[in-house]
Amino acid sequence: MSRTISRWLVPALACASLAACSKSEPSGGGGGSSGSAAAPAPARAPSEKCHDAAVSIASLMAPGAPEAEMTAKVAELETECKTKLLTDAEATCLADAKDHLAAIRCHPVLGAELGEVDAQIGTGKCRPVMLAMYIAKVGQLQRIPPEHRQEAIMRLGMAEQVLRESCNTEDWGKEAMDCFNQQDPMTSFGCIQSVKPEILASLDERLRAAVEGREPELEAGGAGGAIAATGVRECDLYLRAKKKFAGCEAAPESARKTLLATLVPLEQPWQTLRPEALAATGEAFAGVCKSARDQLTTLAASVGCK
Repeated sequence: MSRTISRWLVPALACASLAACSKSEPSGGGGGSSGSAAAPAPARAPSEKCHDAAVSIASLMAPGAPEAEMTAKVAELETECKTKLLTDAEATCLADAKDHLAAIRCHPVLGAELGEVDAQIGTGKCRPVMLAMYIAKVGQLQRIPPEHRQEAIMRLGMAEQVLRESCNTEDWGKEAMDCFNQQDPMTSFGCIQSVKPEILASLDERLRAAVEGREPELEAGGAGGAIAATGVRECDLYLRAKKKFAGCEAAPESARKTLLATLVPLEQPWQTLRPEALAATGEAFAGVCKSARDQLTTLAASVGCK
């Protein structure tokens, strides 16, 4: 599949320059025995690299700030580093960062500004994917005129939501995930070509639709055939089924409205959430939405709508 996602989004990756940054797994707490006599694991000492990390991040976030302001910022970030108990490797990653994007490659980060981006990228298996997407987004925005940037931010944010939902709920395959984990984030968005073909086709269309501000043109029943509305796949599938049933002319409109009303209690827990808030819950509402869709399917069939 030659003309897929990376062919229209990846070129933006060349617009940014990142410094290499080592990664390490955070130190685990002492396991110890579960018995009452077990001694607690000793607290880890703060990293001696915290000051260097604080100086680096303060310089990146507030270049050219007055000396007094910079001193206060460094002290604040150093305290944060020590409170979070960053390891030497984690602090060194931040200390070596030469620009904003290099800093966000580290985890955890320091400061509210980087913290917001870090939270957006998230943790877990999909962090390398979302980091690559973030870098792509930054590169794209650098190429967009200021007057169109706000709209672009919104559409690229929708694309991020689609990508996160797919990564977390669909099986991309070991080859793709290993590629994202092992390749440099600057070029790793190309790893999306390794996603299973049956998923890649619909993911490509969903991402294009999000960026272009339209509804995805997907075959009914196809892989990933959900309307990209909530960021939770099962809830998207439910909304798609509900829309289809609402337009079914095999049953009188009054009957359709009555049956749809019976599903309202199942929708209330998540329909009141904003889309971004719902997407942030991951799959917390997947079971509820699946139950609603199953019930809707049964009710629709009972009045001749399939």
